[in-house]
Amino acid sequence: MKASTFLFATDLVDEGTDVVLDRLQRSGLDGLTMACNYHHSRDVFPHNPVHRVRFMQGGVFFRPERSKYEDLMIRPDVPGWVVDDDPLEDVCRAANRRGLAVRAWTNNMHSTQRKKLKIPEACICLMSTNLRFKFLICSKMTERSSGTCLYLV
Repeated sequence: MKASTFLFATDLVDEGTDVVLDRLQRSGLDGLTMACNYHHSRDVFPHNPVHRVRFMQGGVFFRPERSKYEDLMIRPDVPGWVVDDDPLEDVCRAANRRGLAVRAWTNNMHSTQRKKLKIPEACICLMSTNLRFKFLICSKMTERSSGTCLYLV
């Protein structure tokens, strides 16, 4: 891959995978890098025909193999819209037909799900003893295992 662009799964869902891939190829790009997991966010997408401003639910934007996470305390948070349609699987299939490369970008150590789950063992403890639930401690074995599984999917 010589030149790619970064995109969100929502770009593919809202604009259509083929529309996005057509645009990439017309631009001379030979690949894409998709955010395969992300935290909650509010983003502005001027090009998006469906959502100019999107309040994105964080989680993983593919259907993970659940068996890889059965023995772990922390499991992938899969947004409802991904359950029915796997954007990573769709773009990999479509890109392969066109000879385009697909890369995955992950953001493993920041998740809004940790706040919801209230797992103190997986959070940074500040001097005031307040727990910051958005940032994870890499040294915890459970998180290393979860992160490793995310890469193995």
